[in-house]
Formats: sequence, structure tokens, C-alpha cells
Amino acid sequence: MQRATLASRRTLVGAALALAFAWLPRFAAAQEPPPQAIVHGTVVDATSGQPVAQARVTLHPDPPHETLTDKDGEFRFPPVAPGPYEIEIRRLGYAIARIAVNAHSDSTAGITVKLDPRALPSPEIEVTTARAAERETPVAFTELDRKEIRDKYWAQDVPMLLAETPGT
Repeated sequence: MQRATLASRRTLVGAALALAFAWLPRFAAAQEPPPQAIVHGTVVDATSGQPVAQARVTLHPDPPHETLTDKDGEFRFPPVAPGPYEIEIRRLGYAIARIAVNAHSDSTAGITVKLDPRALPSPEIEVTTARAAERETPVAFTELDRKEIRDKYWAQDVPMLLAETPGT
């Protein structure tokens, strides 16, 4: 009777091992990480073709990933899931650029983005002058004409020329 029990135990253990080995490949396949895609590229000036350093590059959708371009204008994001993304590039002195990319797990080609230079908006500056006139303007002044400047100027700096003039 002990032999029969021992034989049935061996049969049960063998069946359990066979079942475990049969399911092992399926379990291992389910645990493989999902495919990953690499998004990288270069940002250049659209007019000169020179790299744009320190541009902020944002990869959307949520959660967005951000990075900065290096001195060669290059950027690289950590691996992401394959799919459609939008890249936004910002840099002071350039128009904001937005491009759509479709990241694939087998693609390694980089993206080249050209930024258009833009003037920085600033408030209007108005330059006005006033010329002092003798016996009309209540300020002390010295008027230098061309002849006096030629006589006093001997290739020194202009501030040195003016330093010799009274009232400056």
C-alpha cells in the first residue's frame, strides 16, 4: 500500500511539473516589456542652418517629457511607447515650432526642426534732442565747432577730448 501511494505521488508531481513547464513560456511571454521607441533630433536656425542650443523641447501627450538641446542643437528623450506625439520647440528669439511625429519601435532616424528667427517685441523708444542756445537756454554749455575739435583732438579717446572742456 505504501508503494501504491508513493507511485501515485510521483505521478502527481510529474503531472504538476509537466503543467508548470507547459505554462511557463506563456507566462514569460506575458511578462515581456512593451516595445519602446526613441525620439531624438536636431534643432537648427532656419536662415543660417546653425544649431540652436538651449531650446526647450517638449514631447506631448500626458505626461509631457521635456529636455533642452545641447550645444550642437541635439535632443533625445527617454524611450517612449510607440504612437503619435507632438513635439513643441521654444527658444527666445525664435517662433514656437510644433511638429507631429509617429514614433515606431524600429525607427532610429532623427528629426530635424528648423526654427524661424523672430524679433523680440519691445516697447517703442523715442529719442529726442535739444540744442542749447546762448542767452536763451538756462544751462551752462560749451559749443565746439569743427575747427576747435581738429585743433584739440590728437587721436586720443573722445572722452579725453571732452574732459578738457569746461563743464563736462
